[in-house]
Amino acid sequence: MHFDLVMKYARGDIPLGVQGVSPDTTPFLMQYSSPEFLFTGEHFDDGKIPLPPWRQPENEARSLPKNSWSHANNFESSQPPLYYILAGLWLRAGEAAGLGGLPLLYWIRILNVFLAISLVRLAFAVSRAVFPQDQFMRFGVPMVVALLPQDAFYSLQNDVLSPLCFGSTFLLLIRWWQQEAPRSCLGILLGLAIAATFLTKVTNRPFAIMALLVLLWKFFTAARSGTAQVGLDRLRFRRFHRRS
Repeated sequence: MHFDLVMKYARGDIPLGVQGVSPDTTPFLMQYSSPEFLFTGEHFDDGKIPLPPWRQPENEARSLPKNSWSHANNFESSQPPLYYILAGLWLRAGEAAGLGGLPLLYWIRILNVFLAISLVRLAFAVSRAVFPQDQFMRFGVPMVVALLPQDAFYSLQNDVLSPLCFGSTFLLLIRWWQQEAPRSCLGILLGLAIAATFLTKVTNRPFAIMALLVLLWKFFTAARSGTAQVGLDRLRFRRFHRRS
């Protein structure tokens, strides 16, 4: 169903509610799905689960029941759009390069390689910001991220973008907190990172709320200490300097 959303966004068919499986998705599901994970023997005439179509000779291949997909609703349609927009653009790039069929499916998964590499690099940046004097932690944290056994990056789903978005939010939040009068560009980047976290997955909402609470606490403490007024004065000075 995540692949179906990727296909829909790649075609510009933005779901506004729960919809059925796209006709562009059905041929991929019919050809490359493994029936033992989706159906029982009673779905087939002889009561036996066949081999996946891609493992059968062309003259003997038995397709999965077509009506099983035509009547299926994609309840993942309620998920935010950011990952599916990115993966949809990546799919279009693969099609432009001449890919189709099974290679196109693996092409979408290749996107996860770059996301995983970016996450390791981000982990190094975060550990360096949190532990500037501890070399063991600076290199240990990204090594754990790189080597910890997990399978999220081996599938097509929006979880792969969540740690990258919130990790960026966390890093920017640390830098924003450490500055007495944060620059406006840092605030803009932080706002975009929080928005990206929210627009990646519905269950990321608590992370976005936590980040907003930290921002409010920073504003509260700055207002009590008077540093908020200093930051506003600096911002006004910069604007006046640019105009003059």
